[in-house]
Amino acid sequence: MKKLTNILIFIFLIALQVGAKTLIIDGKTYQVDTISNFQAGPGTQHIQLKLTGASKLDVFFLKVDASNPYISFKAGLGLDSIYGRERPSTTAARKSTPGKIYFAGTNADFFDVDNPPYYGYPLSGCVVDNEVARIPNQRRTIVFEEDKIPAIGLMSYTGNVKFGTFTWTIHGVNHIRGANQLILFNQHNGKVTRTNNDGTEVLVKLKTGESWGVSKAITAVVQSVHKNKGNLPIPKGYAVLSGNGTAAAQLNELTTNDEIQITLNMEMDGRKYAVSQMVGSDGRIPMLYNGKVETGSSVWNELHPRTAVGYSHDKQQLIFCVVDGRSTSSVGVTTLQLAQLMKSAGAHTAFNMDGGGSSAMYIKEFGAVNNTSDGSERSVGNSLYAVSSAPVSSTIAFIKPYNSGIRLKSGESITPKFIGYDAHGNILIKSLSNVELSCSPELGSFTINTFGTKTYTFNATGSGTGLITAKYMDMTTQIKVTIVNPNKVERVSRISEDFSSQAWDAELKRLNPAYTTLTAGNQYTNVNNIDLYFDKYAFEGGFVAESNNPDCADGHSSHSIGDAAIALRLRNSGTSYLELPEMENAGTISVHVRNGNKTAGTSMPLLKLVNGNWEKIHDFSLRRNDSYTATSVDEVVSFDINSQEPIKLKLDRGDKFISIFKVEVTPFGETSVRNPESVPFLLTGRTLQVETPTMIKLYNLMGIKVFEAYVDNQISIPMSVGNGIFLLGFPATTKVVIR
Repeated sequence: MKKLTNILIFIFLIALQVGAKTLIIDGKTYQVDTISNFQAGPGTQHIQLKLTGASKLDVFFLKVDASNPYISFKAGLGLDSIYGRERPSTTAARKSTPGKIYFAGTNADFFDVDNPPYYGYPLSGCVVDNEVARIPNQRRTIVFEEDKIPAIGLMSYTGNVKFGTFTWTIHGVNHIRGANQLILFNQHNGKVTRTNNDGTEVLVKLKTGESWGVSKAITAVVQSVHKNKGNLPIPKGYAVLSGNGTAAAQLNELTTNDEIQITLNMEMDGRKYAVSQMVGSDGRIPMLYNGKVETGSSVWNELHPRTAVGYSHDKQQLIFCVVDGRSTSSVGVTTLQLAQLMKSAGAHTAFNMDGGGSSAMYIKEFGAVNNTSDGSERSVGNSLYAVSSAPVSSTIAFIKPYNSGIRLKSGESITPKFIGYDAHGNILIKSLSNVELSCSPELGSFTINTFGTKTYTFNATGSGTGLITAKYMDMTTQIKVTIVNPNKVERVSRISEDFSSQAWDAELKRLNPAYTTLTAGNQYTNVNNIDLYFDKYAFEGGFVAESNNPDCADGHSSHSIGDAAIALRLRNSGTSYLELPEMENAGTISVHVRNGNKTAGTSMPLLKLVNGNWEKIHDFSLRRNDSYTATSVDEVVSFDINSQEPIKLKLDRGDKFISIFKVEVTPFGETSVRNPESVPFLLTGRTLQVETPTMIKLYNLMGIKVFEAYVDNQISIPMSVGNGIFLLGFPATTKVVIR
């Protein structure tokens, strides 16, 4: 009988080599270069990407934090009319008032271009500021409740007027009145109803204290009744009920000062929505729904400029996207490719809106930031905006670069630009002058232009990774610079990353301006999933601070900053992963991980990249987390990759939330034993007993793992392991007996 108390673990060094980021879109691999990445307003990040591969693509994102108290979302009609067309930037400027700034957004719905009297009429449902402009139809819409909470789907409509014992159906809102129809006309129809004299029209005004809204009863007071008369004026703040045939006979029951109840209901998936804003889509199945990309007959396969909108799994982030097209710089995308781009940016559900020459992304200080295929912004039917109520100061509180991380080839140059913000993140100066720059001479040098405005051009004469420090008055910021040899494929020799480290805390703050160090029980989901972390790690997910004991199951380490164990959290649906940099070769991968479910186990797939496609090579089996010991926050799982060739790996999501605390990968052939002088044992008997349930690992004298298992009480070592001298790994507090 032998008792062993040694601990066998892996040792890793932090790799400093840099790997380039790629995206796989529609089966093709694209190199991704970040052109700009800056704060566009309170809680809002703008990212511009250049994708180069099978074709070239210019991609623009706005990622808006819906939980920011100063942020709301609003639709805007061209010229405030269903028949108006207006550039998105012009609509935004016209509608902005102090305390309500339309600071960023895109074009939205398709609109009528075939019928001259109705040019600009949205082809889907539209609601602006709680007032219906057009009722929904068979096209999907994105709706907002309280100007905050988004939902995408097929919305149905029912409406009615109640007067005494009468209930009359409202067949529609605005546009055309048909035979025997009752239509509600409001300010969005224009100044008049545009009807003929064959009917009755009733001018109504909301009762004092009432306001327009959806899926609620509204009391209005009859102001006047007009029989056999049409084209009634619609004064601001009023509405008109217009009826033909049987509907006219119903309205003839009304007289001045009568009180009526108007209800306009909208329902989706069995629930009524108090819709405050609504715009529509292309009439197809949503290209991305609940994490699934549409690949069937609803795919729009032509390459065009595109506009999309969607939201994250928790609906805390609204994501806008515009892809340029019809040019040599950017060919455009299909809706399948657009869906994959949106998914890569963190969208869980998204749809395609009007594209082509209509596609435009607007930021207040910059106007249209993309290159529209018409050569200038097109006047469109409606648009969708992020709106800020944040106070605006004239004092610059902090500065930031257009791009906080740049990647240059040796010998290239760049002139960095900087933005000045007030304390709430409003842009005050979009291009600061007289910003002083410095860096280590090993990184590069500056050419200073003193003609007119003083500017610094950075010349990449060095190599590796370093920082440019920018100073403006008493404010500083930094740009992370990576200089690469264009002829060299950058690979790392080993990986060791602990998400509770100070290094990761600093990197999260650098790429996520709103991030603060997490405390126990809190999480951060509005994560920048576009940029590479440390220029080599890509992921989709969030971060969580587990409130349990932060000690590791390996018995000798802790995952903690303060009292919390910080982990990268993979979601349980949609796209969620951790992509590792390409390695020169690989021995064993070890993951410190926690299943988020207390009652059921799950699996975590390990994939490798093969000819541009991810292939699964292993499934890590994770226990339910109520089986962990009271002194550990995680379990440690590992797998022998044993690849002598370069390899790129990815950890994918399971069907439960998964928290990853640490990832380690050794080079091929390196021993995974922490203490090679530990006492070996001779395996002849097959039964192994433990006093407390634990994970055990068996290694040969080369340090290669040959067997692992979770043992509740005892287990028989399989005959396939053979006999001989082995090393046994298990927590130090566990007593093990082999016989």
